[in-house]
Amino acid sequence: VVAIAVSPVPYLTGTFGGVYLFGVAVADAVMLFACYESFADPATAQRRFKYGTFLATVAFVAGRAVVPV
Repeated sequence: VVAIAVSPVPYLTGTFGGVYLFGVAVADAVMLFACYESFADPATAQRRFKYGTFLATVAFVAGRAVVPV
């Protein structure tokens, strides 16, 4: 939850642009859903959390590739 709370900081400091913010918002949503789902089905939640982590990595790469204006 702490990682999700601080994920917009690079956007707010101007390090990354809107592409990063959009990508990390999607990743955060997937990870939050995985946390909720972990109570009912931990194995599926773990797969979703790994997918969310992958999406966050893609957001970092895309945020670095697109220069903020």
